[in-house]
Amino acid sequence: MTATLRLHAPMSLALSLLLTGLAHGQTAVPTQHNDNARTGSYTGELSLTPQNVNATNFGKLFTLSLDANVNGQVLYAPGIPVNGSVHNVIYASTSNNSNGSPCSLYAFDADNGAQLWRHQFTNSARWTTCAPAIDLSTYIIYLVTKDNDDSGATYVRALDIRTGAEMVGSPIVVAASVPGTGDGAVNGRVSFNTHQANCRPGVLLVNRTVYIGFAHNTDSFPYQGWVLGYRYDRGRFSQTAVFCVNPNGGDDGVWMAGKGIASDAAGNIYFSVGNGTFTANSGGRDYGMCYVKLATPALTVADWFAPNDQKPLSDADLDLGNSGVVGIPGTNRIFGGATKFGTGFLMDSTNMGHFTPGGPDQVSTESTT
Repeated sequence: MTATLRLHAPMSLALSLLLTGLAHGQTAVPTQHNDNARTGSYTGELSLTPQNVNATNFGKLFTLSLDANVNGQVLYAPGIPVNGSVHNVIYASTSNNSNGSPCSLYAFDADNGAQLWRHQFTNSARWTTCAPAIDLSTYIIYLVTKDNDDSGATYVRALDIRTGAEMVGSPIVVAASVPGTGDGAVNGRVSFNTHQANCRPGVLLVNRTVYIGFAHNTDSFPYQGWVLGYRYDRGRFSQTAVFCVNPNGGDDGVWMAGKGIASDAAGNIYFSVGNGTFTANSGGRDYGMCYVKLATPALTVADWFAPNDQKPLSDADLDLGNSGVVGIPGTNRIFGGATKFGTGFLMDSTNMGHFTPGGPDQVSTESTT
């Protein structure tokens, strides 16, 4: 299944699906870029060939008008019981337009476009760009919303993918603080500030725990980057761990342009960080312009890499963290690319390279376009 989003007007998006006939494929797309390594690979595709992808057999089936922008990837789950029958279902999460429209989570029949259900939220921040994640074993979809506008409270939510109903004990308000002296610190602690935080990367689900990352909608100060873990169990949410990217500094957002936080088979998670404070090379706790590996569930730093010229690049707002990372299947390699400065890095996930003053960077491969 290939999903495309088509812009029809400045303040609305419509969804188009390109399929060969009905959605017979049984491989789910439960997370951004299909899997937790964020490969974008769809290995269950058995129908499309160069012979049948043509104007006669292949084309748009339907267009669906939604209430606001679809800023995260549309997800797909086959064989879901909804309203007394089984459907192949696509799930689309919208976030607020600048006109203050509401936002929603929609479920549509992937074969004919019929709306199966819609869960409407209050109008949400327009820069909440994260794709949800689905746990098919429990029929739960996890997503992040933000009330009212960019200053509203931030929530993690769990909804039933069969009905659209909010699960008991959902949502939970996002809150966190860690010891630190960074921008906005009060009495030796830095706190998550919903006014200055927007969930940008796609949601990650690892071992029944949801991981979400935060940057900001702009570069107004103060703000920090955050990665937070939440678990939904027995009708309640609990926060499992908190990681602040720069407790003694500023900026360092986890941006990633909607790309999901990645993970490997051992449950380690990987993400990229934007420009800002960097002190990890001297034993500090600030990871600006880094690729970071955290061990779960505690979210402790397991490894990291920063390019040798991170300081001039950071000062010039040439972010390393404007895109995410990809795990290369069958290897221990992690690729980070689409940086603002045009360089991609292939790293060994067991020895990412840290920081080498003056270079050369200790990575497997470095390529500049």
